[in-house]
Amino acid sequence: DAPGEDEEEDGVSEAASLEEAKEEDQGEGYLSEMDNEPPVSESDDGFSIHNATLQSHTLADSIPSSPASSQFSVCSEDQEAIQAQKIWKKAIMLVWRAAANHRYANVFLQPVTDDIAPGYHSIVQRPMDLSTIKKNIENGLIRSTAEFQRDIMLMFQNAVMYNSSDHDVYHMAVEMQRDVLEQIQQFLATQLIMQTSESGISAKSLRGRDSTRKQDSSE
Repeated sequence: DAPGEDEEEDGVSEAASLEEAKEEDQGEGYLSEMDNEPPVSESDDGFSIHNATLQSHTLADSIPSSPASSQFSVCSEDQEAIQAQKIWKKAIMLVWRAAANHRYANVFLQPVTDDIAPGYHSIVQRPMDLSTIKKNIENGLIRSTAEFQRDIMLMFQNAVMYNSSDHDVYHMAVEMQRDVLEQIQQFLATQLIMQTSESGISAKSLRGRDSTRKQDSSE
């Protein structure tokens, strides 16, 4: 053969050898990268445990600023508020029943009509009675003890304002107002005691958690 052909063949074979060597190096590099990866094992649902762990870390990192997390927190707060309102409603109805069972309650159970009290609505701008207060508690117009007390006071003040001081209803209103306000004060005191004890319990549980964490960290 001519010398030029031998040189071409040698050049081709050298190029092929270099290409093979390069591929081997790349293969070894790829394998060495794989060696550094943590072992991958399949979980029951077909996802690798390694990937699942990675996803859980990513999810945990994203929780504070995640809209879904914020929405869940708001939903949880809403549920707590609804539950607290239900508890309050049951408790305040006990106070309402105490008022409705008062010996003078019949005078204040139903709305006052002009037939019973002529010119009443021209004097009293905002009539109030026990049945209206009960209805307003049930439909959510009265949502706090302060609002309940406000309407109870309004009911009695209307009676005092309309009736003269020598009228029986005037004296009934004054006496019943004193008794019902006493019931409300007892209710508020009980609520305060319960809130204080609940905050004490939650503080203890938080301290318990902190001490547990300290023990875990020391171990």
